[in-house]
Amino acid sequence: VLIAPKEGEKPIFKEEVNIVANESTNSLIILATARDYAMIKEVLRKLDVVPRQVLIETMIAEISLDGELQFGVEYAIATGGINKVLGDLPVEDPDNPTPSPGGVSTNPLGINTDSLLRAAKKGARIGGDGLFSFITDRRQFLVLINALAGRSNVKSLATPHVIAADNREAHILIGEEIPILTSTQQNFSSSNTDRVFSSVQYRDTGKILTILPQINSAGLVNMEITQEVSAVRSPEFGATNSPSFSSRQAETTVVVQDGQSVLIGGIIDDQMSRTRSGVPFLMDIPVLGRLFRTDRDLTSRTELIILITPHVIRDRNEAQAVTEEFQDRIRGLKELIGRRQGLSGLNTTVGGVPTPAPAKSTAQ
Repeated sequence: VLIAPKEGEKPIFKEEVNIVANESTNSLIILATARDYAMIKEVLRKLDVVPRQVLIETMIAEISLDGELQFGVEYAIATGGINKVLGDLPVEDPDNPTPSPGGVSTNPLGINTDSLLRAAKKGARIGGDGLFSFITDRRQFLVLINALAGRSNVKSLATPHVIAADNREAHILIGEEIPILTSTQQNFSSSNTDRVFSSVQYRDTGKILTILPQINSAGLVNMEITQEVSAVRSPEFGATNSPSFSSRQAETTVVVQDGQSVLIGGIIDDQMSRTRSGVPFLMDIPVLGRLFRTDRDLTSRTELIILITPHVIRDRNEAQAVTEEFQDRIRGLKELIGRRQGLSGLNTTVGGVPTPAPAKSTAQ
């Protein structure tokens, strides 16, 4: 209810205005004079706009740290060690470059190492644990990842795509939910039957990525990014025998243009394992078995790399274009699977769009 102003105040509405909101139908019931209703309608028209959305394209990969990559991806890029991984070619200092015939430093794979070096040197730090982020060119980075994958240095964990409304969080989880027993209660009844009640909560573990996109008037995307890697540390701990967890978390805020990519890395995981080899049967003899076997401790190091690319969706037409692009990808994937399996003549639909069956040819 909008009440008329007090004496001496300039009136906004001519008379009292009543507005009732119906959340279930997303509508308003307005009781007012024709003049006041026209004013309210104009304000609502300006406020009732289609909210902008952001398509967040991500790539989550795990890189094995060995050889030139043993100190991490950022160090390898900043020192030129990445070129030794890709082809053992020298890399010029981006601050004092020696131009190549094409004007940039490249390697046999066509990667513009100048842009990677420049981004790494000017990258934004996240804390003091070796975490880093910098803005890069998505195409150049994907070429680099594909090259490393050919040398068995990288494993792509996921490439999720999510759409989030402006100023609304997007949550990506690659892992599982672990049940945690928080409390137990035992009740005794007159029939000598014991009843045990347990309270269980679930916790997300694995690779967890939370992104809060905010679009400003210039079309730039401000992203508040929280990255967490957690795992079960011990299966049973405490009075309730609940598991304990190890967790590493990083937070950063970046501002990028529509379609520009930001690379986040630096969370390094060390894994210890022991292998045993020797003479069968003899190696299992107590005490004397040590003479017939060899125990070796192995250490493996991996670094989690995340590439995030936001795409602003401003209206329904752009949203429809994004939908059609994904439908095309799905159709192409189904056709590829069909060719590999030797299937033909299938008339399936993808998102309501029929996929035509291959045409049959006859020889005369």
